[in-house]
Amino acid sequence: MAILELATLKLREGITREEAKKQSQELIQSTLLSLKGVLGIKSGFKVEDPSVMHWLIEWDTIQAHEAFQSMPTFGTFISSLTSFAEPSYIHASVQDPSTPCVEWVTVYLKPETDKDEWVKGLDALKEVLGERQISAGWVPENERAFVVLIGWESKKEHLEWKGRLTEQEVTQAMAMFRNEGVSRVEMCHVEVE
Repeated sequence: MAILELATLKLREGITREEAKKQSQELIQSTLLSLKGVLGIKSGFKVEDPSVMHWLIEWDTIQAHEAFQSMPTFGTFISSLTSFAEPSYIHASVQDPSTPCVEWVTVYLKPETDKDEWVKGLDALKEVLGERQISAGWVPENERAFVVLIGWESKKEHLEWKGRLTEQEVTQAMAMFRNEGVSRVEMCHVEVE
């Protein structure tokens, strides 16, 4: 099953968005797109913090990514990447929405939270979202982390949509994120190319 690598690239001080975008595209073109197992890549900046870039890399398996990490060229790749950004990443069994803006939510559950019970709240969120593209799945690196990706045309569209919801619909949509079994939630919008 395909898996999405969600990479966060915090730009180093003094690196402009334009420089980061250029170096990022060079790495994607020269290295990532030629790798066995890479099915596609999107990149873009975090709307809420333009000093953060994200890569959404679809791998055919997590083992394909691990194989790249054991290749001799991986060190050179990381050196090039860290010359302009501080990278971190997670994987999730999710599909990247085919929209210009992706809302990325990572939920961290408390140790005592029943994962099977908690995840049932996803149905309520999907009901409120209607036909909107949504994909959600667990993070292999952290069994208490869950990723939700929602497709939007823009952050503005998301906020306008949210503004049209009734109080009951907002409560229903947010229930899984505000659940007492949740220790923290991280959310951002990424305008992807």
